[in-house]
Amino acid sequence: MKKIALLVGLLVSCVGLASAGTFSLQFNQGQGNNLGGEYTYPYQFSINGDGNTYNLMCDSFDHHISNGEQWTANALLVTNLNASNVKGLQYPNAGVTGYLEAAYLFNEAVTAFNKGNGQVASQINWAVWDLMMGSTISGSHLSSADELAVEGYLNGAIAFGPGLKPREFVGDVIYTPTDLSANGPQEFFGFTPPVLSEPSTLTVLGSGLFAFGILIRRRLQ
Repeated sequence: MKKIALLVGLLVSCVGLASAGTFSLQFNQGQGNNLGGEYTYPYQFSINGDGNTYNLMCDSFDHHISNGEQWTANALLVTNLNASNVKGLQYPNAGVTGYLEAAYLFNEAVTAFNKGNGQVASQINWAVWDLMMGSTISGSHLSSADELAVEGYLNGAIAFGPGLKPREFVGDVIYTPTDLSANGPQEFFGFTPPVLSEPSTLTVLGSGLFAFGILIRRRLQ
């Protein structure tokens, strides 16, 4: 039984390795509401040119991207977020708690948008911008009603913050540009990226599956 558990752990770790790494992102267009003069979630992307469309949310307001722009980004699974790797993200001062609060807001925005409430999704996106940038930049762009809503979503996330754990955000991914200069692109939240075709990872995964199958067969016999 211990051998089976060990192999299962190996397989899970291989899948984790195959679903994170460095990716090529292409921004196609903004699809969300234009709230306060800025497009909000979702931003539509191509990842690794696989022909699919991915909806991402930018977590900052102080960078600019254009339709068709491409760049390289490191993908970090939020479940793997810790005090060490948060230092390599675009806003390390936000800390693990800040990024978990942003992940919580991201999921709330996705839910709202999928239910047809783009206005709420936009307000939540502004809350993420205020959170990550440590500012109240939304106050100078939004109506008093929208700003009140933004403050409510932000305060709610901050209240939940101390109790949030990385393991709660399975499938959530932070795409951090490799170019973190002032002229570089933004950081984005999204979901599990396409699997990397990394030969070494696939080899280990295949070997693990083969060994797992043999062990199970012997147990059954």
